[in-house]
Amino acid sequence: YNKTSAEKKIIRSLKENPHQRHALILLDIDRFKALNDTYGHSKGDEALQHITGKLKSCFGKNDVIGRFGGDEFILLIRDIACLDWLKQRLEELVRCDMDGLEITNSIGISLYPDDGLEFRQLFKKADEALYQSKRHRGVFTFFQNAR
Repeated sequence: YNKTSAEKKIIRSLKENPHQRHALILLDIDRFKALNDTYGHSKGDEALQHITGKLKSCFGKNDVIGRFGGDEFILLIRDIACLDWLKQRLEELVRCDMDGLEITNSIGISLYPDDGLEFRQLFKKADEALYQSKRHRGVFTFFQNAR
């Protein structure tokens, strides 16, 4: 989904499923500008498609996956029964091999309802966690660990 559609779907999902645990995830491709500058925009487009494919294979059809900006993605992973399951999926995403080229991603996560009950609260906290992840590149950070 694009940014607007993803936001709407996430907001609707939070309202329709208030008794479940969800994760709002922001993913940023590390050094994306350098990738474009070094290998060309077609390689950058290929990287975006590769990451999109990884996101779709890691998560289910009921989850929301959207492109939030040039090299940023937003996800709502619905009804998380086990945080270890989520952590395993995130481990698969922090480093992605694409034809011998390693792409790293920085990821920030906030949890519903622990970190907030509304989209804006969750987004702000996931963004804070993403900021912490970007300092180290190629890692994921949950909001409570971002302090």
